[in-house]
Amino acid sequence: SGCGLLGARLAGGKLRGTVFDSAYLAEATMNEADLSFARLNGAVLRRASLEEATFRQTDLTGSDLTAAKLNGSLFSQANLSHTNFTSSSLRDVRFVQSDVSTATFHNADVAGADFTRAFGFSESLLRTARNSAQALVPQSPGGPK
Repeated sequence: SGCGLLGARLAGGKLRGTVFDSAYLAEATMNEADLSFARLNGAVLRRASLEEATFRQTDLTGSDLTAAKLNGSLFSQANLSHTNFTSSSLRDVRFVQSDVSTATFHNADVAGADFTRAFGFSESLLRTARNSAQALVPQSPGGPK
């Protein structure tokens, strides 16, 4: 933990259960990586490429994913408390039973992102996101008739 891996190439890596707390992983390439059960508390992943990655029961508390590419990734039962997705590309990302209530999505591209099964979702989370009208969000109680 606390290691520096600027620009690391870990694409397709089986990183299940790895501890990357406070790691500096800016500009890392981790496309299609399996980060299930990993801990990335406070990790810096700015401009990292994590497309089609799997985050199953991954702890990303306080992580910085500013301008990261996460298109097509899966967050399932992930801890996203205070995770920063500012200016990230989140196209077609699925948030399944993951708490997004304190995550930041400012200027993030959320086209096709699926928040329908996310915990703590509110429309205000996407107020400053790009393409929010194209995101899948939970229906409000009563929903369309």
